[in-house]
Amino acid sequence: MQVPWVPPRLPRRLAYGRTLPGGTKLLGVRNPARLDLPLHVSSDWPTLNRKAVRSVLGFPGRHPRLMRRYRHGFVASESLFATALMNDPEISVGNGPHRYFDFPPGSPNPRTLTSADLDAITASGAHFARKFDPAVDADVLDALDRRRADRPSRASLDRPWPAETSESP
Repeated sequence: MQVPWVPPRLPRRLAYGRTLPGGTKLLGVRNPARLDLPLHVSSDWPTLNRKAVRSVLGFPGRHPRLMRRYRHGFVASESLFATALMNDPEISVGNGPHRYFDFPPGSPNPRTLTSADLDAITASGAHFARKFDPAVDADVLDALDRRRADRPSRASLDRPWPAETSESP
C-alpha cells in the first residue's frame, strides 16, 4: 500500500510511512543491510551485574557492522543493551523493570517523586526509583535510606537481585 505523503520517488525498500492514531505522520528509513544477529529493544535504564556489563562492553568489538549502523541510528542505546545481552548465550535476562517511576498519562517525563510516594515505592519491590528533586522534596531520599537501613538483607526490598539483568527487552 502506498502511503500518499511518502515521496513517490522514494523506493518502498528504502522508506516506509506510518500514520499514528491522532494523525501524526512518521517517515521511516529502512536499512537494507542485513545483519548476522537479531536485534532487540529495551529501556534505556537496564540493571546489569558485572557479567552483563562485561558482555555489553565486549559487544562492539565483536560486531563492528552493527556499531556502524548504530552510529547513524536514532536512540541506539534502546537496542544496544538488549541486543548485546539477548545474543549472549552466557547471559540470562530476568524479569523487569526493577525500578519505580510514575509517568502521568500523556506525559513524556516521569513525575517527580515525593515523601507522599514512599509507601508506593516500597510496596513496588523495585530496587531503584526515579525521579527525585531535592528542591521539590528534600526529605524523601533520607526517608528511603532509613527504610532501607531497617531491612536486614543487601537486597533490601522484597525482590531478590536478578541473576544477570533485571530488564526484560
